[in-house]
Amino acid sequence: MHFCSSSPVASFAAHDELAMPDTDRFYCWLLQVFVLSGLVVFFIWLSLRISDPSYTIVEVTILQPNNGTADSTVFFGIEIANRNRGCGVYYSDMNVSLYVMDASVGSTTIQPFYQGHGKTAQVRGGASCGRWVSDAISSGAAQLRFELMAAVKYKMWFWRSRLHRMSMQGSVHVGKDGKLSRTSKMVRMRPSQKKRRSRLKPRK
Repeated sequence: MHFCSSSPVASFAAHDELAMPDTDRFYCWLLQVFVLSGLVVFFIWLSLRISDPSYTIVEVTILQPNNGTADSTVFFGIEIANRNRGCGVYYSDMNVSLYVMDASVGSTTIQPFYQGHGKTAQVRGGASCGRWVSDAISSGAAQLRFELMAAVKYKMWFWRSRLHRMSMQGSVHVGKDGKLSRTSKMVRMRPSQKKRRSRLKPRK
């Protein structure tokens, strides 16, 4: 009995593949180049349209010692809004420093987190500030300045941006009761005018 080693259909397909003209292969390669170039241009365009998150001080409470000798503690809440509809945000360690006038009175670090696109998050923290803050508000309302330093990466699908560093600041007025005065409700933080050395270290 005689058996065929291959069917006529398979032999025709193999022959047709081998007989594929060089012009068709060139057009196929050219199409791939156009698709990849289009994706690169799209992500570059997208990176230029990304908006930085907004930072707003929404809560400040100062816990003052009764005996006047222990340290005071400042508790705060900062609202972070990601206004990008198509990009999430990865935040690295976020350093928050507190100042009375130009004197640094305390600092704290907020752990890294991810924020989805179009989402709003509220981060909370506390910092021990010695007696500086208590002494400042003992005679009346005091001005407390917050400085926030962070590094973020933007994410869309499988694409991630390079590391962007941010330095923001905002000042609030605190009354004798250790809480925000009415004039300091919802203080929007702005980019820092003074360039201070960041405690964030670039990743290797």
